[in-house]
Amino acid sequence: MFSLWKDIITDVRLEDSERLTQLIQLSAAEMAQSITYNGHRYSMLKASSSLSRSAHLKEKTSGLSQITFMKQLAEMQNHEELLGRLKKLADVLFNRTPMRCSLNATPNFMQSATNSLDSFLHQLPVSEASSNSKQ
Repeated sequence: MFSLWKDIITDVRLEDSERLTQLIQLSAAEMAQSITYNGHRYSMLKASSSLSRSAHLKEKTSGLSQITFMKQLAEMQNHEELLGRLKKLADVLFNRTPMRCSLNATPNFMQSATNSLDSFLHQLPVSEASSNSKQ
């Protein structure tokens, strides 16, 4: 399992602007098509968004606001700035220095799981973001 996570984290290629554009356009189109099927869900999310912060956040990330945001991203001509932001985000998220992990295992497998986690963490990068944040 850790090898799969390692591949997902370390094999991220954030250089292909054309591929990112295709993915954004595909995602935006799928979201827009889901409005008819999920209309009631979207209206409930929108209606509840003013009741609590968590409901507001849920609407922003999975409601009509997210669809509008994705449409705006899809209409952008140049995604280079977005790629730069994604690279910075990946440096922060996939950095082993500040990473905290939680293991759930039976007592019989805890040592094996701990060893696998240690091995996994040592394969992750130590990014400049962590060394800059300590200064």
